[in-house]
Amino acid sequence: MYDSSRPSIPAEIRRAVEVESGHACAIKGCSEHTYLEIHHIDENRENNTIENLILLCDKHHKMAHAKIIDRKALRAYKRILSGSVLSIDSLITLLGEIFGAEMAKQLCAMKNNSICVILNPITINELQPYLKEKWLSLQSTGSICSMGCGSRIGGHFEELKHPYGIGNGFTLIYHGEN
Repeated sequence: MYDSSRPSIPAEIRRAVEVESGHACAIKGCSEHTYLEIHHIDENRENNTIENLILLCDKHHKMAHAKIIDRKALRAYKRILSGSVLSIDSLITLLGEIFGAEMAKQLCAMKNNSICVILNPITINELQPYLKEKWLSLQSTGSICSMGCGSRIGGHFEELKHPYGIGNGFTLIYHGEN
């Protein structure tokens, strides 16, 4: 299937990629640490730069080749691993996954825009970098509900990214880049 004459990944680069992701699959929430493979994000098997390589388990590697996990998502996971500087684009992408692209753009159009939401704890964790930098804030509304039914409690919008389990109500406020 592949040309065997392609350049091999140098040992020091391979080691750096493995260490970067803690010798585990780089996909957030995946705990696989055996059967790991290095994937070329741009799919150019000769581009063995550390920026182009990501460690994936067999399942996620196959999903990347099948385009179920696209290059944009792989680059986002790579940024998380490398601790890259936050960007408004990465925030809008994340909020788009949570609320839909149009609502994310509307929320980030002006400082102090807000939305009442029901969030899964996993999503709250994903928002942490932006909360720590004070680009966003969450104020509890005291609402709690079982997610997955498109529930609305007192005008709260149920998130789209992880709509399962028990969710908590918040007012999410966009403060912009500091």
